[in-house]
Amino acid sequence: MTDRGSQATGEKYRSVQLMLPRSHAVIKGPFDRDPAKSIWTTFHIGSEGNHPIKNLAAERPFIAVSEEFYDIVGPNAELQVIAEATGVYIHETNEVFFTSNKMDTPDRSEYPYPIYINFSKIARENKASYKWQILKLPSESFILPNGGTTYDGKVLMAIQGYKLNVPSSLITVDPITLQSEVILNNFFGRPFNSINDVAVLMRPGARPTDLADQWIFFTDPPYGYYQGFKEYPRLPSQVYAFHPPSGSLRVVADAFQRPNGIVFSPDMLTCYITDTGFASADPEDLRPLDGSRPGTMSVS
Repeated sequence: MTDRGSQATGEKYRSVQLMLPRSHAVIKGPFDRDPAKSIWTTFHIGSEGNHPIKNLAAERPFIAVSEEFYDIVGPNAELQVIAEATGVYIHETNEVFFTSNKMDTPDRSEYPYPIYINFSKIARENKASYKWQILKLPSESFILPNGGTTYDGKVLMAIQGYKLNVPSSLITVDPITLQSEVILNNFFGRPFNSINDVAVLMRPGARPTDLADQWIFFTDPPYGYYQGFKEYPRLPSQVYAFHPPSGSLRVVADAFQRPNGIVFSPDMLTCYITDTGFASADPEDLRPLDGSRPGTMSVS
C-alpha cells in the first residue's frame, strides 16, 4: 500500500483527516468522553477544566482510520448532509428513498403539527450524475417516518406519528406514483408508541418468497414520548411480527429498554435487534449513562 499520509495533509486530500488506530492506542494523562459520542470528542481532565485532545480532534469532514479510505472518496471530496434517517433502495427504478425524521426550522424553532420532515429520493441518471429531489409527503398519515425497507416492490416505512392525532403506523409507498397505504396502525386497539424500524422476514434460500410467506418485523420504543411528539406509552417496548395478507399480529420479543434497529441475516436465520436503552431520552432520568454499556444487540 502506498503511504499517502503526507498527501492527506496537503491540498489533494484536504477534506480527509488520517487518524490511524495506533495514534490513540495510548492517551497520556487523565481523560474521559461521553459514551453517547464518538472517540473524537475525548477530552483531557485538568485542574483548570477539561480541554480537547489535540491528536483526537476532528477538524475535517472525513476521518480515515485506514489509508484505503482515500480510494473510496478520492481527492477533493466534499461532505453534504442530505438525509438523516433511513435509505430504501428500489432496484426497479434505481432510486434510493430517504427520510429526515424530525427537523428544526431555519431559526432553530420547531414547527407546530405537522412536524417538519423531508421525504426525498436520489436517482441515478447516468454513470456520472445523480438527481436529488425532495418529494411531497404521500399522505397526512406520513408524519415522522423513521426506518424503512422494501415490501412487495414498494417502500415500507415505519411512521412514528404525532400525539394521538396521527397513529404510529406502517405505510407502503408506491415508488412510481407515490400513492401510499396504511397497512397497520394499532395493536388490538391500542396505539403503538412510535414505531422505529422495520425488516421483512423471508424464507431461507435463493428462491423468491411469495408474499404469503413474508412477515414484517418491527420495533416499537417510546422515543416519541420522550422527544415530545407522542402521548405516554400505551404498550411495553417490544418487537412485533405482522403478516399483511392475513392481518395476523403478534409480539415476538420483549424485555427491551429501547428496541431500535432491526435486521435479518442474509440467510434469514438470525434476527439482530439493537437496544439503545443506555440513553433513555427521559429528561427527568437523573441516572448517569452507563459508559460500559453503550448499547446492546439481541439475537433471536
